[in-house]
Order: sequence, then structure tokens, then C-alpha cells
Amino acid sequence: MGIYYSAVEGDPLDSGGNGCVIEGASNFTIEGEDGRSRNQAFIGHKAYCDACKSVGPIVAAPGSPDMLRMHDSELGQREALGGDLVLCKCERRPRIIAVHGRSCRIDDGGGEATASATNATTTRAARASSFDDRYVLRTVDGTPICNTRYAIQRGDGAPEIGQTDDQGRTHLPAAIDSEEDVHVYLGGAA
Repeated sequence: MGIYYSAVEGDPLDSGGNGCVIEGASNFTIEGEDGRSRNQAFIGHKAYCDACKSVGPIVAAPGSPDMLRMHDSELGQREALGGDLVLCKCERRPRIIAVHGRSCRIDDGGGEATASATNATTTRAARASSFDDRYVLRTVDGTPICNTRYAIQRGDGAPEIGQTDDQGRTHLPAAIDSEEDVHVYLGGAA
């Protein structure tokens, strides 16, 4: 139970030294508190362990909130989180310390688990049959966010990934029959 932050390239490992996540998805970035965008890491991406001087894949840590992880349909993988393990040559597998992707998180600490991001959060209300409108993503001043990758985390934890069009519109999300909280994660321009 707790809060899990998204892992990105450059996040250190708890094995010390210069060990860090060295691979991420170039089609999805997260902006850190320092204003720098970094590629988001997914399960299977690589990390370098300075303790044993080897590179290994990232795997989900036992007990981590697997169902709430964002899923990239292009990679066929789920996002990596702080606390996930690196399969290097060390006997004790090092864990990722998520320091740069903290704007995206999963909180499973108080009964009902939630996923959220500082980028955007919204609620969709149900209609008599089903709700099937597109979203238009905009900046704070109302400018459409065009040709940008995004992920919509559905209320049931299911993600939908796409790219906004030249008017800032998302794809047509799958229909729903009841009110639903969704979270929108923004990536980099395509």
C-alpha cells in the first residue's frame, strides 16, 4: 500500500553509484519539477546497475499495483514505477527510486486505489444510453493541445492511448454506462 510514482529515464537505483534507468519510451514523456521532459520507462526497459556494472530489464515489484499501471498498446507493456526491480547481476535486485516523474502517480493507500496526474483530471457523466464524446485537450489559456500523445486512464483502471489531432481532439473513447472519473496524462509532441 502506498503511493507509486512513474519511473523515467535518469531515475536512480537504490544500489547507489551512477546506476539509473537508461531506457524509456520516446513517444511518452513526463516533465519533472526541473522543467525537463524525460522518456517514461515501461516494464522491460533497461536500467544500469553501478554496483555490479551490468544492465538489466525492469520488472514489476511483487505487491505493486499492477492493474492501475498505464498500458502502452504500441509497446504492449505497462508503465514502470518507483520500487520496481532491475534484473541485473546483483543477488539483491536494486529498486528504482522515482524522482523525476513524480507528477504521475498511483495511490493505493486508503482502500480504493486511484491513479492521477497533475496534467489533467476530469469526470465523465453518463447519458441515458452511453457517453461517447471526444475530449478536447487545452492549455490553461484555452489553446488546443495539438498533435500530442496522451493516455486516458479510465475509471476501472483501463488505459486508452492516442494522439490529439490538429484541433486538440482525442480519439472517441469507448462508451460507458455510468459516471466515471478519468485521468489524462500528456506526453510529448509527435
